[in-house]
Amino acid sequence: MRSLIRIVFIPFLALFSAQASAIPVIHDSAYNIELLTTVSGSALHAMDFDSSGNLYISSYNNGNVFVINSPASGQQTATLFSSGFSYANGLTVTDDGRLFVSTGLGNIYQIYSDGTSSLFSSGYSYSTEIDSYSNDLFISNSGDGTISKVDGSTGIGSVFLSGFSTPNGPFGLSIGDDGMLYFSDHLTGSAFSSDQSGNVSLLGSFTPFGVGYTGVNAAGDVFVSDILSREIYKIDSLGNIDVFASGFTGKDNPPFNGPHDIVFDDLGYMYITDAETIWRVVTVSEPYTVTIDIKPSKKSTNIIDFNKDKYLKVAVVGDTTFDALQVDPTTVKFGPNEASPIRFNVKDYNRDGFFDLILTFKLKDTGITCGDTAATLTGELYDGTLIAGADSFQTTNCQ
Repeated sequence: MRSLIRIVFIPFLALFSAQASAIPVIHDSAYNIELLTTVSGSALHAMDFDSSGNLYISSYNNGNVFVINSPASGQQTATLFSSGFSYANGLTVTDDGRLFVSTGLGNIYQIYSDGTSSLFSSGYSYSTEIDSYSNDLFISNSGDGTISKVDGSTGIGSVFLSGFSTPNGPFGLSIGDDGMLYFSDHLTGSAFSSDQSGNVSLLGSFTPFGVGYTGVNAAGDVFVSDILSREIYKIDSLGNIDVFASGFTGKDNPPFNGPHDIVFDDLGYMYITDAETIWRVVTVSEPYTVTIDIKPSKKSTNIIDFNKDKYLKVAVVGDTTFDALQVDPTTVKFGPNEASPIRFNVKDYNRDGFFDLILTFKLKDTGITCGDTAATLTGELYDGTLIAGADSFQTTNCQ
């Protein structure tokens, strides 16, 4: 399923580039945002995934289509897949695996596995975005205020919805797994939904001439991009609207605008085009809780002596359910100042038959001060799993 589209449909091919000046901010603590890739000189717009998890991206200013092979597995290189599309602003992969791109000149092209292409359908009015459902295509037409449905076999199109703004009408278009359409009206700043029978509902009102692409996740939450406010909004299943992310490129340096399209992979990760950049939004994993022992010994109370203890040892304890040797010491942070260990070794310090990871820190680096009673250790396993553990202690000789 897909998302939305571009912006001004005056042929504007400025070849300077601009990128978001900083990493955008996610306003939901359950998610983190990270840079997936940058494609210099390309005003990235629409995206979609094929059944193998490969991400295809259209570039408006140079008419290229790029592919990133399996970005969910860590691939970050975008390679040129096809080219020659004037104002390529929409892109979709059908359920049967066919790749289509729509252009601002009102054409739809089919792109084949070798990167070649052919005209599939034409005659649309400043088309801005395309998506598919049951192998048929739906295309938003900002010129005449309509959305067309295109037969996926014959390429014959007909008006599916009408009566929106002309020009600068329907822009963003995405379709959920249930066939619901989500789209925007660029001039008014409104976002709408429609079922397959053409029953339209208003979802919300945003910035006129700012609202653009849309995206929908597996839970049915709808996301709307706005290049004037530089934000992405979330509309949940109850109709509540909140700012989900902010701080994108904006509209100052066309055609390098953003945010634009919003799509999701099978893991639920969100991908956002923003000028030359693609951002990935991932769920923040709850760390696996591990047992740690500050100043590991047989004593029941851990006492930090500020006269004697220049160094502080912390054990990550192994047991029947946890292999402490899978902890990557280079990722470990400890204490209020998130100190890194200066050395580490492996030892079964508590003689329970399981190896423990013993990490040594400089006490002054940890940020622990007299009167503190507990500290936390965080890190990752070699497979990327987050870990966290805490232990209590007492302090003495505080002067």
